Amino acid sequence: MTDDRRHRTPQEFAIIAVICAILPVLGACRAHRTTPAPAASTCQTVDELPAETREALLGAAQEILGLIAEGKFEELYDTAHPGLRHEIDREAFVQKRATLAWDVVDPETAILLELWRVERAEVATAFFPCGGVPRDHPDHVGVVVFPEQDLAHLVHAIPGDPVQYRTTLSLVLEDGVWRLRSFGWGYRTVHGKDAGYYLERAQAHEADGKLLMAMLCAQMARRLADRGQNISTPRHREALGMVQGLQSRPDASASTRHITVEAGTFRILGVSLVETRGGLNPRIGYDSRAGMVEAAIEAEASALHAQLQAHHPELMEEFGAILWAAYHGPSQDPVGHYEVHDVPLPLEPLIPNVELD
Repeated sequence: MTDDRRHRTPQEFAIIAVICAILPVLGACRAHRTTPAPAASTCQTVDELPAETREALLGAAQEILGLIAEGKFEELYDTAHPGLRHEIDREAFVQKRATLAWDVVDPETAILLELWRVERAEVATAFFPCGGVPRDHPDHVGVVVFPEQDLAHLVHAIPGDPVQYRTTLSLVLEDGVWRLRSFGWGYRTVHGKDAGYYLERAQAHEADGKLLMAMLCAQMARRLADRGQNISTPRHREALGMVQGLQSRPDASASTRHITVEAGTFRILGVSLVETRGGLNPRIGYDSRAGMVEAAIEAEASALHAQLQAHHPELMEEFGAILWAAYHGPSQDPVGHYEVHDVPLPLEPLIPNVELD
């Protein structure tokens, strides 16, 4: 038997040696291209920040809260990061300020609830964990990280009654100055009750089979726990998960789809929460048959109100009123060309043995 293996020349051995030396480097380069960089080096809370940094952030936040309180959009715009000013919408600012009474903001009495400072990141990450808590931990608080930016998120409570508000400011560091990146506005408590209270009530109502009340309380908990699009908290995730779970239940959907009274069955178009003088209360939209005649609409809404309250007396435990929204128009109109008439009705104890005409 002959040996067919050919002996390699010294030149071939040299080429092989070079290739073997290069391959690990190529592999490292390939790994470097496909492996994402760490999202952020640190995420510090208010107690972990150096005093100088903390004071600079609080000073910038106080100045911005003052501009919001005074409605000084142009100056607020000037405090923003130059590359992000397009994200601050003047019309939206004016509209929200008028709708939500932003003039209740008092920078002197605003209470700092939370502050996170995230160091410069190489890649964008949604909800980078703050405080060293793992992402799957129930206490995980996440903040949005933007690439190549040093960020800070500050959450303030604005005292108020019956509604206490919450502002969320996101600041970005530019040339040693903290500038506004975005701001949000929401609710913190209603009549002194926070998201935790309404989440517990939602769970209790669901256990009792009171699915409409469970949905309303879960929606309330979600609203009160919301800190805007840049922050994720365990309580907000829990409330959002409960809302989605209830919405997916056929029996919950059926319980809020129609209301039947003596005049007939009315289709419910939607149930939401709106701010009224008495706090956050349900707004129930329905297909009206009254033809936008005010007296007829009020009679119609009163009948629906009495029927709903009779079947759900527990509404009075959590809310002070219901805003009935009478929609009149082509129900199947994809553009939604409806006329709407709102009828606010208080939730009061029903008088027994009294029948509606």
